[in-house]
Amino acid sequence: MRAGSTLTLDMHDYVLVRDNSRSPIITDASSVKFSGGLDSASLQDSTHITLSAPDTASGKASVSFTVRDGASDDASALSSTLTIPITIQPARNLPPRLTPTPDRRGPG
Repeated sequence: MRAGSTLTLDMHDYVLVRDNSRSPIITDASSVKFSGGLDSASLQDSTHITLSAPDTASGKASVSFTVRDGASDDASALSSTLTIPITIQPARNLPPRLTPTPDRRGPG
């Protein structure tokens, strides 16, 4: 995704379910969590998560959520917590960041 933009994730593109009679459903909006340079991650509906990144963001981010292959009242539904990695491309050209690597040597 590009910094300063939004991205909508469709669970059908990321989640495989047991058979074609089932669909991936996020039943608990509080299970949607984000990390890295994202501004927000919100549940648009039971199968779509909308992400947004500020225009100053770049680098790696992720979104995690719990998904089921059936409604919350379906006792036979299976659930799992998944994490999708997101790469945020900068909105403009940024100077490189130099990170020193410590050099530790033992005696001798």
